[in-house]
Amino acid sequence: MRLETLGLKDVEPEEATVVDARKFNCPGCGASVTVNLAGTQSITCSACQRLIDVSKGIGAELKAFVQYRTQGPRIPLGSSGTLSVGDLHGKTWQIVGFSVKKGNVDHPDPEERFTWSEYLLYNREEGFAFMIDSVDGWVCYRTLTGAPVGDASSATVSWNGGRFRQVESYTAAVSYVEGEYYWKVDKGQRVEVVDFEGTGNKIRERLSCETSDNEVVWSWGVTMPASVIAMAFKVSLPATLALGDAGPTSGGDLGPAQFIFVAFIVLFMILASQCSCDEDGQNCRSGSHSGTGFHK
Repeated sequence: MRLETLGLKDVEPEEATVVDARKFNCPGCGASVTVNLAGTQSITCSACQRLIDVSKGIGAELKAFVQYRTQGPRIPLGSSGTLSVGDLHGKTWQIVGFSVKKGNVDHPDPEERFTWSEYLLYNREEGFAFMIDSVDGWVCYRTLTGAPVGDASSATVSWNGGRFRQVESYTAAVSYVEGEYYWKVDKGQRVEVVDFEGTGNKIRERLSCETSDNEVVWSWGVTMPASVIAMAFKVSLPATLALGDAGPTSGGDLGPAQFIFVAFIVLFMILASQCSCDEDGQNCRSGSHSGTGFHK
């Protein structure tokens, strides 16, 4: 599982309230840009996709960074859906931000690098949360006000009556953003991430620790079936063979249905890896598939 937080910081409720729309012209293309949330420090222009720093206020000189849209959100910005996020049940969340992030960005082997998507969610009473969209499935996260017992370098940590085992550590960076963010999104910003997976009755829970130059942020998440996300936001999403879609498990064993599906995939890969030739019998090759694929 490769999951990573957006580095959410605690904010006072009054800082996250909706304010009268503030408008300004994009310093890049001149299109009108509207700030909808108080406390917004970074926003993108919907016309040219520039990332604009508004941390010093709209009246100050606005810095803008050019970025190119390589992957759009599966769920459109502005969409609202009723969703349980962690221990917050039946809350209505609006998608106010979308980002594409990369892991193992400095690894010399391209096969070890991976990509995932994150959605920033907003609720007027509860503040912010976020969803991860990766090849491993969907996870809904909120930041912790405290910290688990143990540190990011530990093999296991304890939190809320459960134990979590470390599954991966890596360097992550933002490669693309859309929408509004209540922290300053810097171009090329990098963080160190350590991910933990729950054990026992916490198997569907996740912890993630993100360390930057000046802070350490812990986040707690719960896996979520793609079907639940799709129903909440009224969109079509591909199902994934992931813990979030497979239902509760015990000890990580596959159930009969999942075993049959995995066996079918393995058989398909074996057949696909056999020698394949063109029509005249030339250029025969044997192939195999490996790699991390796309990850939130």
